[in-house]
Amino acid sequence: ITVLGGQVSSLVRNKMDVAKEAIAAIVRARETKLSFGFMSFPRATRTGGSADYCSPGYIFVDPGLNHGDEIIASLDSVDPTGATPISGALQFTGGQSTLHYTPWRSFLLLITDGEETCAPEDLRRTAPIARASELADAGISTFVVGFGRDVDPSVLNKIAHVGGTARAGCNPDSSNSPAADNCYYQAEDSAGLTAALDAITGSITQEICDGLDNNCNGEVDENLFRPCATSCGTGREKCVWGKWFSCSAPMPDDAGVCPVVGVDAGSADD
Repeated sequence: ITVLGGQVSSLVRNKMDVAKEAIAAIVRARETKLSFGFMSFPRATRTGGSADYCSPGYIFVDPGLNHGDEIIASLDSVDPTGATPISGALQFTGGQSTLHYTPWRSFLLLITDGEETCAPEDLRRTAPIARASELADAGISTFVVGFGRDVDPSVLNKIAHVGGTARAGCNPDSSNSPAADNCYYQAEDSAGLTAALDAITGSITQEICDGLDNNCNGEVDENLFRPCATSCGTGREKCVWGKWFSCSAPMPDDAGVCPVVGVDAGSADD
């Protein structure tokens, strides 16, 4: 709060306000390439809703392209009210048929500023992980953003790990929210939350070798190469419709003998 001359000159924004702003911005930025849907959990809104503060949530907008207007309108009706049924929300989401449309990849982006409070006491640190694992088995990957220091990083790390979205080189056993090697995305302010959402949605729209048009440019698996090797040396191979082909590394003959590579020893221009 900024105070000038005894008067408050700026209003306090809570984490929900900041989250709404960041979500609206990222949906607007990528709604033509990603089919966004929106749900809140539990179902507790300004316009009424379930009195059960552990309800698994409510889907305001089903996934689809160009859903920015609908999502932003729905964001306006959501208030930070109720408990934190992470396990129930993950299970509820996994039951939605719109996430099981097999020609496309499906993702769940979980944003929370707390820890599980609705599962039985002895399951609060295991049930959310089990639900994320079930989603992964069904082909739905789960990204995780922890917003603020009231989250349980040990659980969020494992959700990201079993959910198939762990960050490269991360430590799934970390229990320190500020740690640089967390598997999930930790945000402490508006800029951090915006950066996390941008990184996540940006990674989803990068082309990968899966036979799908991930970046929505009308081409499939274009310009994708990776290193490859044989017993005779190294090279690279190209992705064609979800498969890697044509390794350029030298190949041994039927007797296992590597080819001789000629080198021009008569040139020393450098």
